[in-house]
Amino acid sequence: QQAAPGVTAHNIANASTEGYSRQRAVIASNPAMVTPQGSYGTGTSVVDVQQVRDALLDANYRNEASVASENQSRSDMLTRVETIFGEPSDNGLSATMDQFFSAWSDLASSPGTDSVRSVVRERGSELVDKFHELSANLDQVRQEVESRLQTGVDRVNQLTDQIASLNQQIVGVEADGTTAGDLRDSRNKALDELAGLIPVTVTQRSNGSVGVATSGINIVDGAVHTPIEAVTAGGTWSLQIVGRPGALPDVG
Repeated sequence: QQAAPGVTAHNIANASTEGYSRQRAVIASNPAMVTPQGSYGTGTSVVDVQQVRDALLDANYRNEASVASENQSRSDMLTRVETIFGEPSDNGLSATMDQFFSAWSDLASSPGTDSVRSVVRERGSELVDKFHELSANLDQVRQEVESRLQTGVDRVNQLTDQIASLNQQIVGVEADGTTAGDLRDSRNKALDELAGLIPVTVTQRSNGSVGVATSGINIVDGAVHTPIEAVTAGGTWSLQIVGRPGALPDVG
């Protein structure tokens, strides 16, 4: 009972710590002392400090996190494209094309007028400039997407390496039957972040470690992690296991 307030104090101290799971002391009776005069109790001991965490909620969160992240990224990029085109507006692509075709209509009505011909040339030049401007801005968005993709892949590899390392530590600490709560919190935090980058399936192992797979391919197996890389072919990006050509299915 003297140890239990220490666990409570630890919970209070970490109330604002990201990824922290509340812990509770598991108290059990000590083995009885048997004597010729009878059996005598020997009190209680703290046999473990367990996390208060719902594995089902963890799995549901990770299933939805990748979907939410994908939709958010798509929304961000489409918003950028929408801003580039700037429609509807007086100086957007649609307005520039309307002015160009209107100039041709005026030319059809007055083909011999020099001023009308000059307007056609001017409107045509403005339309070309607008296409060049849009192309340059879209190229910038593409480069940003590719940069974010590479940054994301690098982060995935960092997280899988971290999870594999934590697996090894947790297995070592829990070999005596206790729970490595703080290490498990660190691993859960890494798993949650990983799920926001790629769709993952997490499998709990009996020794305290976890396996992590994406599209049926193991990227973390105990203390071993398998790095991935982003590759492009024909303008299409995909992910693959490093050194093993062939895109991971349903991961992009």
